[in-house]
Amino acid sequence: THRRDEVSINAERFRFAASFANSGSSNASSSGPALRRPQRALRSSHFSAQVRDDEVRFNGRGFGHGVGMCQHGAEILAQRGERHGRILDWYYPGAFLAKSYG
Repeated sequence: THRRDEVSINAERFRFAASFANSGSSNASSSGPALRRPQRALRSSHFSAQVRDDEVRFNGRGFGHGVGMCQHGAEILAQRGERHGRILDWYYPGAFLAKSYG
């Protein structure tokens, strides 16, 4: 029986690589840039992968464009009690809120 010890996913455009090696763990996840190709693409950067024997199963959520605020994630942060400034900082690090009127 042949067992694959490593699975790599590469997307040059987004400089993203995830690999699952003989680490003793069968689970990995990413919230990095989306892996997008016209066919056989992961449609979201929010996914997890589970390795079992010779199979890798990807479970994803969302089909966003991979940048900006995720409505689902922002809602969860708000439900956990995070304030609006903290939520914005999570999605837009380095940005700040300012009045644009008198």
